[in-house]
Amino acid sequence: MKIIALNSNYDNPTATMHNGVTVMTDSSLAKSGKPWFVPDFAESFSYTPHIVLRIGRLGKNIGQRFALRYIDAVTVGCTVNASGLNGALGNAFDGAAMLGEMLSVEQAGDLAALTATVTNGSATTVCRASEMAMPIDEIIAWVSRYFTLKIGDLIYTGATGVFTPLTIGDTVRGSINGEALLDIRIK
Repeated sequence: MKIIALNSNYDNPTATMHNGVTVMTDSSLAKSGKPWFVPDFAESFSYTPHIVLRIGRLGKNIGQRFALRYIDAVTVGCTVNASGLNGALGNAFDGAAMLGEMLSVEQAGDLAALTATVTNGSATTVCRASEMAMPIDEIIAWVSRYFTLKIGDLIYTGATGVFTPLTIGDTVRGSINGEALLDIRIK
């Protein structure tokens, strides 16, 4: 299982493609309901929310018109960035991919109308699928040009560009279309 996170998806499609992706391993996952312990290798950490897609079938070079068939569940998640560190050290470390509980595609409804909301104290960030520069079906097709998508792979659909600081005592909560799916306490 791999985690593929688009680094940006709220500018324009060309910028999304050129800003690339971050590939993480399964040890990067921080699942809802479990505490997230602040690592000691950076002075500060921040997160940005994403709509997350789970792949439900094997695919390579997927045509855009077939792309939605490859998604079996969605959720809300956050990628965590360590200040002062670049590349994988700064954004693909253990625990760098917060992940909410999954909703089946049937439960989620229209994927193009998904709204993910993440709160941390008074800070609230909203991601709307309808506002992404590269829509969900195009994301699947584009990513599958470079990576073979396998059952269980996760795609974080693109950061909003809003980075919220994480501090000990915070609780990061997230929902998709109002359904609570993410709850992680920062320790």
